[in-house]
Amino acid sequence: MLATFLVGIALGSAIYSAWFSRTRRPVLLFATLQLFVGLGVLLSTFLFEDLSSLSTRLMGEFEVTSFGQSISTMFLRSALILFLPTLFLGATLPLATDICTRGIERLGFGLGRVYAVNTLGSILGSLGASFVLIPLLGMQPSVVFLVILNFLMAGALGLAALRGTAGRAMVVGATVALVGAAVFL
Repeated sequence: MLATFLVGIALGSAIYSAWFSRTRRPVLLFATLQLFVGLGVLLSTFLFEDLSSLSTRLMGEFEVTSFGQSISTMFLRSALILFLPTLFLGATLPLATDICTRGIERLGFGLGRVYAVNTLGSILGSLGASFVLIPLLGMQPSVVFLVILNFLMAGALGLAALRGTAGRAMVVGATVALVGAAVFL
């Protein structure tokens, strides 16, 4: 799982650096990435329910007889669940760094702040999910709750990035629809 997570993060960062680092609307791109993180997690929850049979269809039915087969099966299963969300997440850190380090004079401060907030968020998110959300709500409701937060954040970023009434109304409508869909799934 860790290897899949790290590959997704690294590829997302590389894709951002290669194709999106010169965007003229970085906050709108950040909103879009957050939207796709949430959608990727929702898709993963559906895949998770049928993960065993899905991986059997992809790899064929066989008895695991070696360590290599076991690792391959675990990697495929974790990739089916984690790859898309981590790919989009991987692009968010270099994008956040670009947003916060506009200009060479603020490079050190902006970079340090982004990494500090990312590290603190990772620690608090891990502790909060493990010791508060999952014990309080259970696994599936916790995932849905976090996806809803992700959609709300994407919506807030979209609103901040857009100026016109029509674009902002579309962001609000899409956010409400996505939150509603996540609640009823």
